Amino acid sequence: MTPAELLHKHLANIAQPVAVQDLSIYADDIVCLFPYAPDGHTQRLEGPAAFGKFLAAVGGFAMDRKVDDLVVYGTESGAVATYTHSFTVKDTGAPFTGAMVYVVDVADGKIVRFREYYDTVKLLKAFGE
Repeated sequence: MTPAELLHKHLANIAQPVAVQDLSIYADDIVCLFPYAPDGHTQRLEGPAAFGKFLAAVGGFAMDRKVDDLVVYGTESGAVATYTHSFTVKDTGAPFTGAMVYVVDVADGKIVRFREYYDTVKLLKAFGE
């Protein structure tokens, strides 16, 4: 599977129950980093089970999710994806629209390292923080 195909499958996993996610796209030793996550929020996850649980949790707080303007760039070690993510926060009813950047490293047809970059201040405001 190409890095672009892996990213598309990853996007399909977001907000889905773990039982229906395709966790086979993630290496057993995947490391997921969220470098801009504020203190008290998830900054690092290890393993597909932990990542799948994290992705499923998105469905608990975000409704009417939309991905727009997705562009995937190939790199020597995987790919970079940019897109606009929009959703409504269930608890507050506040809309969120923000630029997202994923950087993935791929080995043997699986994502081995995942990094997610986003505007944390904008996201926290949508959550009422």
